[in-house]
Amino acid sequence: MYWNIQDFGALRRDYKSDYGPLIGVIAEVVHRAGADVLFIQELKKDAINRDVLKALMRELCALPEPHNNWYYDWIKGSVCAYEPEEEEEEEVEVERPKYATSAELDWDAAHREGYAVFWNQNIAKFRVTPAPPVAEPGGGVAVANTQSETVRTRALFRFGGAEVVSYGLAVPEGGIVTPHDQAYELPAGTTAPGIELGAPANVNSGTVLPRGTRIGEGGVKLTAQTYNRKPVVIPGGYTLTEPLTLPAPGTVLVPEHALSLVLEGRDTRGGGEQPATILRTFDATPFIPRGNNALQDPNQWQYLYFTRGTRDGAYMVGTRRPAYITIDVNINGAPRPAQRLIPLIVYHAPAQGAASTVGMERAAYSRPLYQAFDHDTGRWIDNDRAVLGGDMNVGLDTTAFPYDAFTQPFGAGGANCAIRVYRPPPPRHNNPLNKTTARLRDCNGEITVAGTDNYRHLAIDNVFYRGFTEEQAPAPAPAEVYDLLAAVSGAAGVAYNL
Repeated sequence: MYWNIQDFGALRRDYKSDYGPLIGVIAEVVHRAGADVLFIQELKKDAINRDVLKALMRELCALPEPHNNWYYDWIKGSVCAYEPEEEEEEEVEVERPKYATSAELDWDAAHREGYAVFWNQNIAKFRVTPAPPVAEPGGGVAVANTQSETVRTRALFRFGGAEVVSYGLAVPEGGIVTPHDQAYELPAGTTAPGIELGAPANVNSGTVLPRGTRIGEGGVKLTAQTYNRKPVVIPGGYTLTEPLTLPAPGTVLVPEHALSLVLEGRDTRGGGEQPATILRTFDATPFIPRGNNALQDPNQWQYLYFTRGTRDGAYMVGTRRPAYITIDVNINGAPRPAQRLIPLIVYHAPAQGAASTVGMERAAYSRPLYQAFDHDTGRWIDNDRAVLGGDMNVGLDTTAFPYDAFTQPFGAGGANCAIRVYRPPPPRHNNPLNKTTARLRDCNGEITVAGTDNYRHLAIDNVFYRGFTEEQAPAPAPAEVYDLLAAVSGAAGVAYNL
């Protein structure tokens, strides 16, 4: 789920809420939609200082099983001017790539914002992989990616005889990994074909949980403790839809850093040193898949430049760029990494004229839309599937070329993606079900519940995807309209079906 909330977490006098009611609504909608991953756009620094993300985590973890096992990570939205660190020994030159750490990132120059991602940990569905290492375009020395502010978890503490749960603690260095020997604790009440556990049981890595296994209350836990708690890796109440081989010792189940900014993409520079130009058609170097076992030419990837809110140039520094995580999905039959590794990308485009359309176009050139990093082999591979969504600030059917940059085939210069929208007869942009942004007022005054179509404003929030069947594809715009005023005030009638 991609959720764009204006100035999320900002401390402003015209925002009277402490965000408590709003995060309650977010958690409720996430639960109704069955979302396992939630991207927040327009994340403000105040949200960190005021612990708004921790509060949202608390609301999400209060949902019923199996939707109650949430982690989060956040990242600033742009890179800042790079100044290399001084080496202790001046005579030794150490090559070091740029933009690998949080200190080299900044809240973007236009609106001072970034991104957050929450996910419901369930290794029977997927694992979030560590952020890929950072290297200069074309290869070279790679270093650990610490761009994000570290993944956050909850912990259990005891004060006297009372148990207290704390939220927002950073996971330990290296992340949470599978321990050795009897690594997993199956809860009592777990059932599988012909089996029912009457008491908890510890099992080794490599144990296969068959399809149809229903996990007992409390979930499958690691036997090693983290923050005085045994981390849950499969929530209670979940029924496996695929067999699961419990991961081997040393497998990273929760990474230390998950989110990355998109640094590289298809070459928009044409060999030039200063690409401060607006592209008006998708003419970056095309991407042609070379097969899952063939290495791509690393020189096809260059630093990807983005537009600012009110300027015509494209720049590396200070411009908001996409962010992403990569998930490793559990699929029966040990499929190739290209099928399992799926980058999930989020982008909030500028809101000003040409900067919006070209920002959206450049997002279609993002490297994770074409390749995923395989930690097992230590290299980028052509991936079969990817998803990119967010607030593009470009109305559907109003400007063609940024949409074409996503939907045209590889050979025609596009990203070979589909777009998930309703498909009514033309003109599509006038159909209420295509209008993805909401507003509380229109030119005629306050909108009433009876006029739910009037809540829908513009079709600028989009999801593009590649490699999914129609049944697997992301859901279109929701068929529910949520009355936020009623929801945050506790009034009846939170949702209205159209």
